[in-house]
Amino acid sequence: GIGIYIVNAPGSHITLNTIHDNWEGVGLYNSSNCEISSNSITSNGFEGIALTGTQQCSLHHNLIVDHLEGIYLIDSTSNLITDNTMKDNSRGIDSNSGSTGNHIYHNNFFSSDQNNAYDEGSNTWDNGYPSGGNYWDDYNGPDNNHDGIGDTPYNIPGGAGNKDYYPFMNPVTLPPAQPIDPDPEDHATNV
Repeated sequence: GIGIYIVNAPGSHITLNTIHDNWEGVGLYNSSNCEISSNSITSNGFEGIALTGTQQCSLHHNLIVDHLEGIYLIDSTSNLITDNTMKDNSRGIDSNSGSTGNHIYHNNFFSSDQNNAYDEGSNTWDNGYPSGGNYWDDYNGPDNNHDGIGDTPYNIPGGAGNKDYYPFMNPVTLPPAQPIDPDPEDHATNV
């Protein structure tokens, strides 16, 4: 049912995996100081990544495609979510009211059915100026000074008044993932 499920395991690292066609891609429960990075998480029935009761974890450089929620935060605090691409999810990120103090920036949000993000908690959706916030494919504000950052905030629905004050006008360019085999043989394919 769950591709990878980590329970009560601080300091865990989930990196360089392809996770697809499960009920949930990655479940992290009651853990801290964990890293979920450089994974391809696609077509799992409900959540791509679900954090429940987690704190001080880092989610970065993940491709999260085709879920009910790309990332679902349940009573999780002080996590860092950066440099991810969420596409074709009903919601890119969904956060309940018990999820607070999370920092979410430099992510790409594409083609969500309901909302690119929904946040009932109190979280930070940008890294200030000039570092910027996130790219939202449904943002339509102006960029009068042509610095690549929108001049009006992107409102995050959910009732907590969250905003990305510095939305990017273009997708965040992410560096390629580290190759699994950095020294392939001559004429190797699919590397």
